[in-house]
Parts: sequence; C-alpha cells; structure tokens
Amino acid sequence: MTLALGFASRAAIGGDPATKTGTYVMADSRLTIEGPARDRYLDNYLKAVSLGTRSAAVAAGSVTPFVLAIEGARPFIAWNAADRANRGMSPLSLWAEASFVRFHLELMFDEFRTTFADARVNEVTIICAGFFSDGTPGLVRLDRRESQNGNSCESHRAIDVWRPRPGQRVYTVAGTPAYVPILEEAIRRSEPPTGNAFYDVASTLWDIIKHQGDPTRTVGGGLALGYINHGQPLFQWPIIEVDGHVFSRALQYPMNLGTGWPRPMKIHYNAIIVAEIERAHEDAKIASSSPPPDLRFEVTRSWDIRSTTVGELAVGDPRLIVIGQEDQWLLDALDA
Repeated sequence: MTLALGFASRAAIGGDPATKTGTYVMADSRLTIEGPARDRYLDNYLKAVSLGTRSAAVAAGSVTPFVLAIEGARPFIAWNAADRANRGMSPLSLWAEASFVRFHLELMFDEFRTTFADARVNEVTIICAGFFSDGTPGLVRLDRRESQNGNSCESHRAIDVWRPRPGQRVYTVAGTPAYVPILEEAIRRSEPPTGNAFYDVASTLWDIIKHQGDPTRTVGGGLALGYINHGQPLFQWPIIEVDGHVFSRALQYPMNLGTGWPRPMKIHYNAIIVAEIERAHEDAKIASSSPPPDLRFEVTRSWDIRSTTVGELAVGDPRLIVIGQEDQWLLDALDA
C-alpha cells in the first residue's frame, strides 16, 4: 500500500471561526512494481489529480486503475458541469463526480485484476474531496479490493461520504496500516487554534515518506498537497518546499525554478510531531480510527473457484452507487 488522506473543515456559524471552510488532500508518489526477485520502485508517480474545477482525488494501493478511472471520468465531469452552468443550475456535486469515478473504476479494475492476478495485492482506495451542490465541503471515499486465499475468493466494494457539521472537521486516511493511525492522530492534533492545520499533517506525512525500509517500503517519493477554500474558483496544487526539497503534486522540482514560477509554499518540517505521536501510539494513548462516515454502502461477494455459488452481502444506502447529478436526497440524509 501507499498513503493518501483527505480532510474537510466547515466554518462555525457566526463569530470568528477557528476553522476555514474547505478541503485538503495529500499523498506520497511511490509506485511499487512487484517482481519475482525483488520489488522495484518508481518515485515520481502521480497519485494526486484534479477532478472538476473545485475538486480533486488522491489514491492509495494499486494506483494504475485509479489513473485510468480518473481519466475516464473527467470528460463526463467536465461536460455535465458545463451543461449545468449553461442552464443556470447549481454546480455539479462532489457525489456526482465521485460516482463517475466509481463507474470507471469498475470498468478498469476487473481487467487490471485479471492481468495482474499474481500480484500480492489487488486493492485501491480513492479519496475525492470537493463541495456538494449546496456549497458545503465533503469527502467521498471509494474502496475496491479483490483477494484470493486458496480456492476462496472475495470481492469488496465500498463508498463512504463525510460532510462536516458547522465548526467541525472530518477526515479519512488510506494506505499502509502501520501509519494510518499516525496520520489520523496528526490530523486530530492539527486542529486550530492549538495546531497548525495542514502544515502539521504535511510535516507528518513527509516524515513517513523519508523513512526507508519496512514498514514503509511502499511509501516514498515526494509529497503531494492540494487544497481549496470557500470562494476559491480552482483547486490549488501549490509548489511546496519541505526539508530542502521542492514538489508539486509530489513530483520533484529543482530548488531554483527561476522567474515565471510561483514562489513555493514552505512546509516547516518538524520531526518531533511524529516522534510524539509514535510514542503515544505505542503506549496505546491515542485512538486508531477516523470519524465514521455519515453515509456508507458496501457490497462483499464471496465464492469458491470450484463452485458456481456466489454469496453476497450488501449493507447501507444503495442510492450512493447510482450515477446522478442531483444530490438533494443525499443532503437531506446528511442533515437528518
């Protein structure tokens, strides 16, 4: 696995809010290529992309299906967004954008799974961040996993939706299990006014990316950071500078870019943050789970390759997997 995360914050009603309204995503950039002798790594692989003008997605796991699903979905996202704008309708919802991604992920993943059936892991998580049609921020997480143990096979699909209440934040982290709780705690501790918001989270992820060897051998490369705040017209992918390195969407850039380039956003790397969180985690003083989703739908199918019988268990709201533009039903459910 690799690492990816998203969190969304929503300003309090009235007064001077301690949190802004917006969404943030981060990821590393390592691609692991499994081989019979040893694994090889590509450290300049894009796992952080824009969806619509004000939304983005990051991925953990088998990221090639992610890239293909995003490229398949984006033309439909762009067309529907333009059509709604021409008709004077509200912007296309994050849920609708994620639905297009999910549809194309299903098209791509089955072929990928068949081609790479001998791989140790066939699993991908996509975290989409943006805004619903009423302007509130949120996250949509898509999980797809296939596994086989002897003659027993299992297929798992899930979609989760988060929307923060006024004055609150929500988040989700995917990837290498050893470091998911570390990043979750970093997000919890980063909340203003005592924390430094996404700067502390980025510093924590960079610390993990720097580490070489188990359990982070599949995490590495650069640091991708993107965000959008309420009122901004485009999702931002700033050039960032951290610990003597310059990245944009985790791609390594030279330190001196010269004129014509934006000035890098400086992330102050603080190794103490990870050290404190790791000690607390080892002492079982921190929780190890993100906030539960507001809405969820998951389907698990299991079968034996020697039999034609397939068992299926579906849990949650099946409307989440329907491709549609209108999300009023979802907003009503979230506000219930």
